[in-house]
Amino acid sequence: MKSIDKVTVGGFCNIESTTIDLQNQTSLLATNNYGKSNVLEAIDFGCFFIREASVNKLALMQYAPAISINKQMAGRPFSFEIEGHIDNATLYKYSYSFIWMTDNESGIKGGQIIKESLKIKKTTGAHPGFSNYIIRDGVNEAKYLSSEKGRCSTKIAINGDSLVLNKLSNFDNLFCVNIIRELNNLVILNIDTLDNPSKHFDYSLRNLNGKPTIHIGDGLPQYLFSLKKNSIDKYEYLKSAIMSLVPTLEEFDPVPVKIGDPVEEQQNVPYKIPTEYDVLVKDKYNNQTTRFAYLSTGCMKLVHILSAIVLAKEKGAQLLLIEELENSVHPKLLRSLLSIIEDMCEGVKILFTSHSPQLAQYLSPKQLYVGLPNCNGVVDFRTVKANKVDKMLTVANEMNMSLGEYLFMLMEDVEDDADLINMYFNKKDNCNE
Repeated sequence: MKSIDKVTVGGFCNIESTTIDLQNQTSLLATNNYGKSNVLEAIDFGCFFIREASVNKLALMQYAPAISINKQMAGRPFSFEIEGHIDNATLYKYSYSFIWMTDNESGIKGGQIIKESLKIKKTTGAHPGFSNYIIRDGVNEAKYLSSEKGRCSTKIAINGDSLVLNKLSNFDNLFCVNIIRELNNLVILNIDTLDNPSKHFDYSLRNLNGKPTIHIGDGLPQYLFSLKKNSIDKYEYLKSAIMSLVPTLEEFDPVPVKIGDPVEEQQNVPYKIPTEYDVLVKDKYNNQTTRFAYLSTGCMKLVHILSAIVLAKEKGAQLLLIEELENSVHPKLLRSLLSIIEDMCEGVKILFTSHSPQLAQYLSPKQLYVGLPNCNGVVDFRTVKANKVDKMLTVANEMNMSLGEYLFMLMEDVEDDADLINMYFNKKDNCNE
């Protein structure tokens, strides 16, 4: 099964260079306004850039909110690198970088892709290491591997707003075209959980054929109804997960509804009221069924997250990005939510941000990337050394703190203590040693 096992991003907002070794669940733990959201956005941006046409790539290379104005990083090119498996016998390393299009006096023309590389390793082949499939170290010319037994030396003309990876996907007779196409079709989905989740279930007015029409949500109730109708096993699994996290629910049922009075089949009606979809629920403390939108924000968020996971698997996603997983979730539910996500996400990896000290209790050291402060305002995420966890726990207990609380204290206080950082945390370039 195709996977993304490691990702590196740089030259984006306050990210100089950050590498994440992805576990089934991985968390970026940091204080507010540190840059953890920037990491998710950079990963999403990097994958999105691969899929877009050249004209859109040029526009993306001018995306002002991502261009760093950090004193240490100004002018740094954007870089994106992913590693993983195409299948059990094929490993890949793919990367590219481009210069942002900005107003500058350096004389360097921005809005151009300047580097690109693809390396493939066959675990069943005679060659033990990675082989070069794409080499690009300049704007308009690159080389690729044109035959399985040859060298990566075939020249290919390429524009500064195009990726060789995209161009080779059209070479139907290329021996590795299936690998190339698989990489062109990597899917990373970003779940926005910071907005008010009631938008997925609220009524709103929309213009339909010139008529104001009441609409429910943004398609989530309809998706749940479709899932119930067409994939009953997936739906029942999702429903079971939802009801286990919200144990007061006795009924959960996505249904088609008509807004307003039904219109009979007539020739001269101005328009027919469209079918909308809603989710009806029964809480054990209520005396009647209600719309799901009447329940708490936390309940709506849980349904949104779990439904998005099912949808991500249907779309063949390799990575799911979630902003502040614990937001609106009761602390006592967090462990259960993590366990359910682990079960639901077989084959899909999760990277989520958090500023919850409690999260550290439920994840292993290699799943937890801690945002360390520094004097430059640049993101520095590292994992705790596995052989230092017990020492950390001992110190935390002596201070009447949980491990998570102690980590947050370190995040706020270790900026000038390089010895403490080096004692507890792995080096930035090798965070899982």
